[in-house]
Amino acid sequence: RSAAVCPLARLRRAYGAAWDWERGAGRNAGAVDRQAQRIERIAHGGVSGGALDLRAVWRWLPLARTIRRAWNGVGPSRQAQPIVPTVAAAPPPRQQLHAQPAMPAAARRAWDFLRSRYFLTNLAAMLGSLVLFMLILHTLLKVFTFHGQLRRVSTYANMPLEKAIAAIEADGFRVVVDSADYDPDVPPLQVLQQLPLPGALVKNKRSIYLTVSPVNRKLVRLPSLTGSEDYEMYTRKLRALKIKFGVREEVYNAQFDENTILHFFHGNRKITDQDLKRGVSIPQGDRLDFVVTIRQTGTVEIPFLICKTYDEASFLLSNLQLSLGEVIGDTLSTVPMYVYRQEPAYLPGNMMPLGTVVTLYLSELKPDDCEPPMAPEAVVGDSLSY
Repeated sequence: RSAAVCPLARLRRAYGAAWDWERGAGRNAGAVDRQAQRIERIAHGGVSGGALDLRAVWRWLPLARTIRRAWNGVGPSRQAQPIVPTVAAAPPPRQQLHAQPAMPAAARRAWDFLRSRYFLTNLAAMLGSLVLFMLILHTLLKVFTFHGQLRRVSTYANMPLEKAIAAIEADGFRVVVDSADYDPDVPPLQVLQQLPLPGALVKNKRSIYLTVSPVNRKLVRLPSLTGSEDYEMYTRKLRALKIKFGVREEVYNAQFDENTILHFFHGNRKITDQDLKRGVSIPQGDRLDFVVTIRQTGTVEIPFLICKTYDEASFLLSNLQLSLGEVIGDTLSTVPMYVYRQEPAYLPGNMMPLGTVVTLYLSELKPDDCEPPMAPEAVVGDSLSY
């Protein structure tokens, strides 16, 4: 056979198989025959010089997909099953179920694209740009974060704020200032703490956090004296409020316990318990000066002994830790003897040291004026401070 006849014979066999396939599926067999004759005429007309123009055949073939499958041996042979319009074709042999399927056209096109020069060139350009970007970013981070540039932090605590700021800026750091609670023992704007701690190694331009004492003091309300009249008890509350205090005066008063608060002063303002109940506020760190009572001072008020009997006067002097001196009069008389004079004489508010000798003058007649004058409170002692 010639080279031109073999492809044509194969084409006829393929189309015959396609004809049996279409007829087995119940289609119009006459249309398939007419199409086969048309292909043969085209095939014979396309032969030039002993060669078959197969491109013309495929271009004019309406059943291109069916013929293509038959050409590749997918469809049934010419000796196909008899015409059974309603019966589907028999399944392929068992060994074909496990055959490796052909790669789909979309997958083949994708694989060809991935191997193409266009894709590989763009991929290499993208990877190169990414590497260049990472190098630039790494360089910029070193510049802006001062990588490898470490400095040792100095000590800035207990320094005035202005001096500490100047020292920090000279060391190449930044400053962040925060205020602490008020401390009456620390002057305003003094550095109390710093972070990072002294001696730490930090990068250049690192922020140093300073905690300083405040300038403005907040107002605090003073507690009432009710239930806290004792000086020690009340001053414990003042310590918690960070208020200074001290004793301005000590007043002898036998009616109250020792160190009982009578009143106190804020500057020149006198403050009593009634004022505290209405509400009194002062700045933290201010000073209060207290007036408190005393009962044992080494001195005692001169007693008024006029009109008292000898026994009463001697008993009172003993209780006041005073000494009975010379007695002018009959101390052995069976009738009561009254004091009509004493030395030292009674003066309202005057004090005498303990153990002072008192001289008594006695008479059988009781004096007419037996009422002592009212004695004001006497102020003794020096101011004490806390």
